[in-house]
Amino acid sequence: MNRVVKLIILLCVAAGIFTAVFFGMRFFRNKLLLDNTSSSQNVSEGNSGGNLYNGGMFCEKNGIVYFANPNDNYSLYSMNAFGGDQKKLCADSVAYINVDDNYIYYTRRAGSNSNSDDFMGISAVYQYALCRVNLDGTDPLILDDDPCMNACLVGNYIYYLHYDSKDATTVYRIGIDGKNKERVSEGQSLTCSAHGDVLYYNGTTTDHNLYALNSTTGNLQMIYEGNAWQPTYSNGYLYFLNLNDNYSICRINLSTYEAITVVDKSVQNFNVYGNSIYYQTQEGDIGLYMSDLNGENEALISYGNCCEICVTSSYLYFRKYEVEDIYYRTMTNSEVNVETFVPVLGNSN
Repeated sequence: MNRVVKLIILLCVAAGIFTAVFFGMRFFRNKLLLDNTSSSQNVSEGNSGGNLYNGGMFCEKNGIVYFANPNDNYSLYSMNAFGGDQKKLCADSVAYINVDDNYIYYTRRAGSNSNSDDFMGISAVYQYALCRVNLDGTDPLILDDDPCMNACLVGNYIYYLHYDSKDATTVYRIGIDGKNKERVSEGQSLTCSAHGDVLYYNGTTTDHNLYALNSTTGNLQMIYEGNAWQPTYSNGYLYFLNLNDNYSICRINLSTYEAITVVDKSVQNFNVYGNSIYYQTQEGDIGLYMSDLNGENEALISYGNCCEICVTSSYLYFRKYEVEDIYYRTMTNSEVNVETFVPVLGNSN
């Protein structure tokens, strides 16, 4: 056998090995991407409940913050935790951002120039399709092209509010691969807060009790009977607004189910991160405040009506209700020092 024939045989064998390895790795990668390990807390939770109740405009994962850039029609961007290395990922206007180890999920906003109809009393500037892209913004996939909002990643499913002309607004879920779309409730519960495989929500149709839905087993448990709103999971507790007590912030211990009041002011919206509660008051000296988890050591962040209160490991971001397209921020682990957040403009992939 001459050297040329030997070389051809060796090249064929190498090509065969390369092909097998390539497609084997591709199969393994695709299987991994389409199957979150629901036992992993970091994978199962796409964003914090507090951020999602505030529009999900910011979401941190593995030290990267994914956000809706107000300077670029709320297009999807990423940056490091301190605001550097900003990149435009895609041109979609986004809200309700969720991230796992493989994908970014979001509801695609109609855009500021939309003439589309209103959805649930909220301008259609906010919600249209439910979408997914890779972490670098490539390979976009529409999971549900009907109007969607309040998307929350729970294990291998996205739970969200879905609208169509037949059933109006109901709770749906769909697999992260875009399969197994199904309606799970006829109500309009805000699907925002999850921990592991469990989705926490308050009733809206017949009661305002607090419920825990296991997305894997389908088990539904009532954990608090009362008039609650916006349950937000944090470190073994559910924080919520008590509508029977002047919209104060309460928390329930998920081990003992004991409920106590932690902020006795009337609150419009709030967020919980680490050892702090951030809340917008609606009486007295109206403004955005912060306190510790017991409601003590209160500090003013900003007077006035603030909204879209989102927290990352480095910054608290918020917007003035009457001022569009401008976010402010103050560091989460430092004294209050509010500054304007001015993100850059970039080109998407």
